[in-house]
Amino acid sequence: MSPRARSAGRRPNDATEDVGASRSDSSSDTRASEKPPAPSPPPASPGEEALTSPPIRFRLPLPPSTNGLYATVRTRTRGKSGTRRVSSTAARTFRQAALTALDPLDGSGTFEPTLGLARRAYWSAALSVYFASPLRRDLDDVLKIAIDVICEGLRIEDNRLVDLHASKYLAPLDPRVEVEIEAFSDWSFGDERVVLRPDATGR
Repeated sequence: MSPRARSAGRRPNDATEDVGASRSDSSSDTRASEKPPAPSPPPASPGEEALTSPPIRFRLPLPPSTNGLYATVRTRTRGKSGTRRVSSTAARTFRQAALTALDPLDGSGTFEPTLGLARRAYWSAALSVYFASPLRRDLDDVLKIAIDVICEGLRIEDNRLVDLHASKYLAPLDPRVEVEIEAFSDWSFGDERVVLRPDATGR
């Protein structure tokens, strides 16, 4: 079901594709982080008919909480001690596993029409988040890190994300994030009037 048409609280499609979120070898992480920038498809011409593409469905491991993304380590430089914040082991493990899962999607010709449209136009995302406990974690605690790794793995820009839906479910034996992405060439921003910037005099 399209993310834009998904109603709140409705369970996601059972046909979610599992692309191997559990794999986490370090070589895949290095290869994913060195991936070249995505090519820039030509922009849609004026008057071009609005386009949509088939949604992409996949699953990711459940990200760590915001409080667990960073760790404080002690440092010592030129005889002076201090501390600094570094990415935590849990955060690095999640990123590695997520990029490993996303890599086959970016390299597949099957999903290129959707990814190409998302890169030059707009995209939406529906996230169904399955927690081990119903109240221990907040739903919005997952969104930022999940969106960031999706953008990195699929080489799409988060400033082109214009529609976001998130639902919370319970799965103690299999915590995860199921994602559906749709791309489209046209999006209404509401009152799209031209705003004139003040000139150098401030008028």
